[in-house]
Amino acid sequence: MSRSGTTRRRLPTLELGPAFLSLLIAVLAWALVKGQERVPAGFEVPLELVLPPGMVLVGEVPETVGLRVRAPRRKLRTLTDADFRVVLRSLTTRPGTRREVITPQDVDAPFGVAIDSVTPARFLAAYDVVSTRRLPLTPSHVGEPADGHAVQALRIEPPSAVAVVQGPRGLLDELESIALEPVSVAGRSESFQLGGAIARAPAGCELLESPAVLVNIDIGALTGQQSFAAVQVGKRHGRWESSPLNPPRLDVIVEGPLPVLRQLSSSSIELAVDLAGLEPRSDDYLLDVSARVDQELCPGCQVVRLRPQRKVHVRVRPKERPDIDGNGPGASAEATPALTSEG
Repeated sequence: MSRSGTTRRRLPTLELGPAFLSLLIAVLAWALVKGQERVPAGFEVPLELVLPPGMVLVGEVPETVGLRVRAPRRKLRTLTDADFRVVLRSLTTRPGTRREVITPQDVDAPFGVAIDSVTPARFLAAYDVVSTRRLPLTPSHVGEPADGHAVQALRIEPPSAVAVVQGPRGLLDELESIALEPVSVAGRSESFQLGGAIARAPAGCELLESPAVLVNIDIGALTGQQSFAAVQVGKRHGRWESSPLNPPRLDVIVEGPLPVLRQLSSSSIELAVDLAGLEPRSDDYLLDVSARVDQELCPGCQVVRLRPQRKVHVRVRPKERPDIDGNGPGASAEATPALTSEG
């Protein structure tokens, strides 16, 4: 009993420590459970195809496969495509096409990750036996030579050089030779040589041996034709006077190397008939026309056709030319069998 005559009551104390700890434990447990919950995800992974010794893949197969996986949410946050490997070991030992099957067991995945599916799960693959052949080398070229020129021949030294190539037997059986790296002939107008030419392995094959060879490239001028209209026909060695030629002019077609042929003019073409030994008579002679091209101006050029014909008519008159005895104005020209022309 106090002095005031009243009794004091003590209020209950609220114990917050144990309650807060229980809440914290509950939250952590919930987070742990959520973190271990498996959720789905997808990845794109390269396909590794392992073949038995002596076999080779021909044709195309999928380069990548799609994976559907399940893993804890926390683990998924750290996963990338590089964390997976898909390795398919083919058991084929014969040439031909085979249906391959990819299963989840072919997938190498991180611990705790489950593989639900692989896409594609099946595909067709063609196989062949590895073979080796010795094949001759073939030169080739790229580019265009100078205008009016062409590649006439490609040769290698030594001509017996061969390469050893390995690849699918079916492909090698179809090959007749192995191509060398092309030689550029761009702008070239003369023949040349190139040493150290390198062989090119056919697609899907491997070069085991390839000798160094020398490539000879022969380049020459292209041959063409050019027409010249109304080229005058002249006379040679006539003792007697003669009538004008009929026809007096012919069209000429000349063939030769294009670079010089394009610069040729009709003045470099000589057409003539030979009157030597012809005696006067009442009817015409039908004479062959000789044709030549100045070889200094157009080396290698020749007349290949005369139009409309290669013969001309001429009549020899019973009257000697006044210059035959050396007294006429044409004596000096006749002394050296000159070509006379008619306008």
